[in-house]
Amino acid sequence: MKKQKSAQLNSKNKLLFRKWSRKNYAVFNSLHKVIKICTLIAAYNLVSKPITAQVEKDTIFINKSISLEETVVESNRIPLLYSEVARIVNIISAKEIEHSPVKGISDLLNYAINVDTRQRGINDVQSDISIRGGSFEQTLILLNGVIINDPQTGHHNLDIPISINDIEKIEILEGPASRIFGPNAFSGAINIITKHPNTNSINFSTNAGSNSSYLSNIAGSFKIGKIQNYISASNSSSKGYTNNTDYKINTIYYNSNISFKTSRINIQAGLNNKQFGANSFYTAAFPEQYEKTGTTFASAKYEIGKSVKYAQYLYYRKHKDWFQLKRYEPEFYTNNHLTNIYGINGNLIFNSSFGRTSTGWELKSENILSNSLGENLIDSIEVPNEPGYYFYRSGHRSYFNYFVEQYFKIGNFTFSGGLLANFNNKYGFYITPGVDLSFRLNPELKIFMTSNKSIRLPSYTELYYHDMQKQGNVNLNPEKSFTNEIGLKYTTSFINTHLSVYRRNGTDIIDWVRFSETDKWETKNLTTIISNGFEISASVKPQIIYGKSFFLNNVSINYSYILQQKLSNTYYSLYVMDYLKNKLFIGITHSIIKNIEASWKIIVKDRAGTYTDFESGNETSYNPFVTFDGKISFNYNKLNIYTEVMNILNTTYFDYGNLEMPGRYLWLGLKYSIIKK
Repeated sequence: MKKQKSAQLNSKNKLLFRKWSRKNYAVFNSLHKVIKICTLIAAYNLVSKPITAQVEKDTIFINKSISLEETVVESNRIPLLYSEVARIVNIISAKEIEHSPVKGISDLLNYAINVDTRQRGINDVQSDISIRGGSFEQTLILLNGVIINDPQTGHHNLDIPISINDIEKIEILEGPASRIFGPNAFSGAINIITKHPNTNSINFSTNAGSNSSYLSNIAGSFKIGKIQNYISASNSSSKGYTNNTDYKINTIYYNSNISFKTSRINIQAGLNNKQFGANSFYTAAFPEQYEKTGTTFASAKYEIGKSVKYAQYLYYRKHKDWFQLKRYEPEFYTNNHLTNIYGINGNLIFNSSFGRTSTGWELKSENILSNSLGENLIDSIEVPNEPGYYFYRSGHRSYFNYFVEQYFKIGNFTFSGGLLANFNNKYGFYITPGVDLSFRLNPELKIFMTSNKSIRLPSYTELYYHDMQKQGNVNLNPEKSFTNEIGLKYTTSFINTHLSVYRRNGTDIIDWVRFSETDKWETKNLTTIISNGFEISASVKPQIIYGKSFFLNNVSINYSYILQQKLSNTYYSLYVMDYLKNKLFIGITHSIIKNIEASWKIIVKDRAGTYTDFESGNETSYNPFVTFDGKISFNYNKLNIYTEVMNILNTTYFDYGNLEMPGRYLWLGLKYSIIKK
């Protein structure tokens, strides 16, 4: 079941396919050549289940060998050949992760086109992720296809029990995905896929950095009978780059696969604990803020069938949030929140004369206990492991999703469309339909068009939070949007490029707003926000043309532009209108001498919106800035030694107003692997 694809050239330059992968999560990547090979019957989604490729007998004549690079796109809907996807799906591969000067998931996503990473510190202490000008509440985060968004607040969506060394790849779906994943996949979705090694191995890494920063990880893979196991543990800490920015983070993650003749079971579980100084995280008036979070996550998946396939998921996520406004005076102001999420879903995929069909359902429950969020409890409940602190409020909401998705292909034309019906106990019934179309103009070039509707439910913080400066609103309605997009994709073995133009019409958009500088911030449903944008991206592999001896391995350039217009009264916006208007990324990976290579990343950001400067009290515009990161690594057998420098130019910049990000940051590290096949 874990066979690898291979291709060979015979003496007459005929390419013969020997084996095709049967990994449970795999689909086949395009060969990126003018190649007659087959029509693979599949259909679109971000994070996929297996299908069987049907190969017609044909002959392929080329002048050089081709590396068949497998693209893993995983979903709990209908899978589609990556080269046929009529959407923008950006994939960060394991190789790209290895070459990038990063220490956390948010650092890595910072390099992705049209992704806005607003960090409050380093190494995933806390980061807000948004796509295409949406807010951090409008992006769905998944771990191996399981939704892990936090219903309390999107600030905790990246409290994930894995380290960056556990990641095989990250898939980023740009644009609305509510018809696929349900509510909250409003402006995009990010699926993080972990490693599933089929060898017995041990991998160790350790890193030391500026400001007494430290990061270590150990991971092992081993097989017991039919059970393939993977377990990882990591620890990181720092004294902080400025006052009250210290942190300690610990994670442990486990994943196992049990394969039978026609079925498979996957189990994953993890823990994540953070303690960190939250200097000016939520208000500059109190620089001594402090926060502790803890995440427990587990899921089980059962798959059965070949021509007709059924998959069943069970999942659970618990998240604890302890926040102090004054670190050394918890009695001054402390918030305690505990969220619990339970879910179950099923997905059926089958073929017919109409193409490939997927239909399924999901039942989900989101619950919170808090001292400030939700409705009043009859009796208070003591906070676990925190004597003397109590929960006085609670909240509960549940919803049921039913979806149907259809795919068919006629010649060079593909159609993928469907809808998701959502019923929840607070807001009633919603339907989110959508359609994705593509037409292949030639083997390398295709045009695509999409139209999709999406919704998002308010978080518990938006509904109930209140303090001296902010007031939630229990009367909020779900956000809604309708997005149209058109674009081109051009792909060969040498270059992968796309151009896309889109327009999102959002109604009842939720934001923290105020109408004067003396007002409280309050959550409101704004009338309408129109988002117009375009992006262009190109990734070039010079070695395909010039051979492996050529020093340039890869050159990537992408640029995105967004212009948002609010059709409502004048107000100050805390989040929604502070979108990333311009973003330019340039990435270069090259060899220096044998066994030594380097990677360089340049980002230019220009953010719209303003913030209230704490010292002057004036509304201040965000200034554009440039960051430059680099990594140089030496590889010898299973040993990798490297140095990384973030923000080489020592740029002063702000992702959030009044919260200055670190200057130049140096890391030294090594990795060592022991593999026994």
